[in-house]
Amino acid sequence: MGISNETEIWAQFAEPLDPATVNEQNVRLRVDTGRIPAAVSWEPEIRRIHIRPSGPLMIRRTHTVELRSGITTADGRALGHTYQWQFTTFSVRRPGTPLPADGTWSESPFVTLFWDSTESSPGMIAYELFAGKDSELVATRALPAVSLDRAYYVPRRRWGSDSTTYWSVTAVNRSTGDSLEGPVWSFHTLPPDAPVETIMVPVSDWGDYDVLRDSLNCLKTTFTAGGGRYNAAVRWRTNLIGPRKLASAKVSLRLASSVFNPGDMALWYATEYWSACTMGVPGPPFTEPGGRLTTNAQQGNQVLVFTSDFLTAHVEASLRRPGFYGYVVRGGQVFDFVGADSQMSLEVYREGQYLRP
Repeated sequence: MGISNETEIWAQFAEPLDPATVNEQNVRLRVDTGRIPAAVSWEPEIRRIHIRPSGPLMIRRTHTVELRSGITTADGRALGHTYQWQFTTFSVRRPGTPLPADGTWSESPFVTLFWDSTESSPGMIAYELFAGKDSELVATRALPAVSLDRAYYVPRRRWGSDSTTYWSVTAVNRSTGDSLEGPVWSFHTLPPDAPVETIMVPVSDWGDYDVLRDSLNCLKTTFTAGGGRYNAAVRWRTNLIGPRKLASAKVSLRLASSVFNPGDMALWYATEYWSACTMGVPGPPFTEPGGRLTTNAQQGNQVLVFTSDFLTAHVEASLRRPGFYGYVVRGGQVFDFVGADSQMSLEVYREGQYLRP
């Protein structure tokens, strides 16, 4: 059975040692033949050597501690020969470093939750998220879990306004069965009357790839979506905005011609980097199962407006952290959109208006 990579490493002695001999030369930590940098200290009051690695221990690996013969007692007697012991670490890391930070006040009701991830080399890593208004239920895992394969959660519905949400994450290695529970964190959301302002985000690029004809169309007057034939997507210059807290997000696409019924046209998110003038097969769309952000609502005669809690949360995540990309347009029918008229409007909270009482 493994131990947590957070476990302290120490060696207890029956009698005092010469502090000058308790150093990195005589006390070593390694994995296989590779030495791990570590600070070594002697605590004379309890006669204990402490070994503190300079960084996190490797997971699902056997570590070796060496006490070399150069160590001597306070009266000059040498250890005589090298002593060593081994331990194997868990195959998963305890979740930590939450974003938003624990106890954050005045947070967006659409904030994405992030935490430290476990590297994938030890096996199939997954996460279970527990979130709710009762800290005890979260701590005891007495709420339904949201299963995730990445170290973040984009909420599909807004968190409650002017309220505290408690959350915690369990990291699981499905290959080994190891799991570690993280601590309970919290954040408090802004009230519903918090002041906002509207920002219009300029369009960056747009285009479509015709799978049937093997042809690419980018930055032209129109682009085509739908019918299962076109990989159509749009990006906006959200990098010009910087990290912001959102109250809402709305995407508007202008149709190139009048359409009586827009059908099932929907907006999805893309999961890998792309640009309109280089995309082909398979994408975009690089969409995941469950990546449908919103269906359409028609405004006027030739404009489709997309808006939802999930869309707002995804846009906010893209403003705060890298790794979130543009938007894919899909539908059963085929429609032409005016690329340059694509609009994204964001309602952003004014910073500093609400502080913790």
